[in-house]
Amino acid sequence: SCANWKKKERISSPVWSEDNTEIAYILNRYEYKRNYPDGGDVKNEQYSIFLTDEEFSGDFEIYNSFEGFGEELFYMKEAGYIVSGRISDKYHLIDAVTGVLQETFSPKDSKICKDKIGNFQTINVIPSINGSALSVLETRTDCTVDIAFWEADENKRWVEQNIYSVPGNDFDAVAWVDSSNLLLSSCEDFCSEKFYLINTSEGVNEINIVDDFYAPCMFVSTSSSWINKLGEILYIDDESRDLKIASIWDDEEFLTSNQDFSEEYYQPGCDEFD
Repeated sequence: SCANWKKKERISSPVWSEDNTEIAYILNRYEYKRNYPDGGDVKNEQYSIFLTDEEFSGDFEIYNSFEGFGEELFYMKEAGYIVSGRISDKYHLIDAVTGVLQETFSPKDSKICKDKIGNFQTINVIPSINGSALSVLETRTDCTVDIAFWEADENKRWVEQNIYSVPGNDFDAVAWVDSSNLLLSSCEDFCSEKFYLINTSEGVNEINIVDDFYAPCMFVSTSSSWINKLGEILYIDDESRDLKIASIWDDEEFLTSNQDFSEEYYQPGCDEFD
């Protein structure tokens, strides 16, 4: 084909800061070449992180630029950091004021569990609700999932505190239910089959699955997400590709398919396990 490479950029993964006062988003930049009839080729993917306010009145680039596509973002404003990355690659932690890179998290094992779907290790880094801890989850060669908890020391350096393990070739749903407990669903024969409650200092408990207890608990994974505590969602307009805010209560299609939906869903944490 004689198509040329074109430079493109696209906003993705907008999130509210955990105090709901600011917004962070990823700008993915890449080169694209149309490749008829197969679709297209992409190269030179990189991403930057921008901050703005809820009026979108000034966009400030806090970090430029990581290699690869960015797919997930957490903005912990009070605790002073931002986590970004993607589950098939790696995560980065930067200072939310200076933009200085403080930590990069990538999978320890290269060889993939034989039962895992996909030819990559899965990794995920999720800040706790108040931002004082990080959960770092990754799949391992021996078909287990490691859950490491990191905390910042007095010099603001991040240090691994405890590491636990559950059986599974992958994991799907993950959410902090309070400041020291993480709810995790791992995959063995199927996903969302076994749930574990993992305490930052006391370790793993398997949860008996009764009813749909986890729907409100798993709707947001922590206090920084695409929906704030008032139910205002951040989304990217399909036509203009601009960032917009709307109330989730105006989304009739969503409400029709989620009859039990309530305010409880978009409050971080859940009281099922008190």
